[in-house]
Amino acid sequence: MKYINHILKQVDPNSLRVRLTIVIAALSAIGLGSLAIWTNWKVQHILIDSHKQNLQELTERLPQDVQVYTDMYSLQDSLEKSVKNLTNTNTFYG
Repeated sequence: MKYINHILKQVDPNSLRVRLTIVIAALSAIGLGSLAIWTNWKVQHILIDSHKQNLQELTERLPQDVQVYTDMYSLQDSLEKSVKNLTNTNTFYG
């Protein structure tokens, strides 16, 4: 504790070196914080756009698959087979 007090007594808050150090540290923190916020925002938009694209592909393909299976099975079975065909580990149908 004495060592820290000794160092603080030696630091002059009005010196140019201390003020420049504080300004550089503040600008670095603001810059890195802004970069982190922008990166987070960009990743969220990429994930949302990817999810929208997957849903659009599913909505376009499902009726076609049901139509193909309807020729071979009943409507209920063809719908179940179409959904099972389109289901993968990354898709949740709720």
